Amino acid sequence: MRKRLVQKLLFAFGTYLFAFGLSSFEPAWLEPEWQKLVYYFGGLSLTLLYVERRLTKILSDQRALSLLAVITFHLFASLLLAILWRLWGPAYDIRFVLNFFVFYVAFLVFEVISLLYNLRPLSNESQ
Repeated sequence: MRKRLVQKLLFAFGTYLFAFGLSSFEPAWLEPEWQKLVYYFGGLSLTLLYVERRLTKILSDQRALSLLAVITFHLFASLLLAILWRLWGPAYDIRFVLNFFVFYVAFLVFEVISLLYNLRPLSNESQ
């Protein structure tokens, strides 16, 4: 768990530094409140690590089901953020949709690759 925690923290920090570097050029397509998106997806990623660990303990013989549950939770939590941001956030802007999608895909791809990479040794043990 410690290895995955470090990986997630490094990815979130790297994403933050990359977006911070881009923001110094002040591109028109970067959401002014991009930090909140990085914090949200970083926090969601850490929460999913905890949820995945708990589900793996509960459903030890059905690892695929626990992974699917984690990815589904990621989708619904992200949709909830998008809906709440639209309803009570700043004025609707295409930049938010673009930045939300980019950060969502980046963190989701990292999550899936991380899960597959870290579960590969476990599948070899069961054979």
